[in-house]
Amino acid sequence: MKRPFTDAFLTQYSAEHVRYEIDMFFECVELRTRPGFTTQALAQLGNHQLVNSALIESFVVHLRNLIDFLYLESPGKTDVVAKDFIATGVWESIRPVETESLKRAKERANKEISHLTSKRIADTHGNKDWDFVGLASEMSALLACFARPACRHETSCTGHFGNDPTMPNSSRTRCG
Repeated sequence: MKRPFTDAFLTQYSAEHVRYEIDMFFECVELRTRPGFTTQALAQLGNHQLVNSALIESFVVHLRNLIDFLYLESPGKTDVVAKDFIATGVWESIRPVETESLKRAKERANKEISHLTSKRIADTHGNKDWDFVGLASEMSALLACFARPACRHETSCTGHFGNDPTMPNSSRTRCG
């Protein structure tokens, strides 16, 4: 299906695919920041470095997908993005400006996970950590900002975008 998408398509799509991206992102954050998440705990699963890398890569892939969903300016004909769910121009007028931390995270995701490039940070580099909590806080606030106008007329969609009490929330990000 190509743009413009029907409301029925977007409702079904959000329930399955957008919700999946949100769930996977926040589940990765929860697992990675859980008390007791240590090399020893991972060692019980087998190759702890492999499991840790897979968890980080999953977090990064879903973060990148959500950043594109919320901020992609020129989506392809089949790309589904936040502005597809809201009246023309509304999302762009109320969405917060993309923060430097989200821009850096997307750039790192592109260079370190999604593509083979000479810009990958070497294992010996001291700053390979990801700010799981900070990025999750930003994403939670952005998704809440998006969910308000996207779900204004359809109460069944609120869970599709993570607008539920179990998600972390941040009061730092204000909708326009």
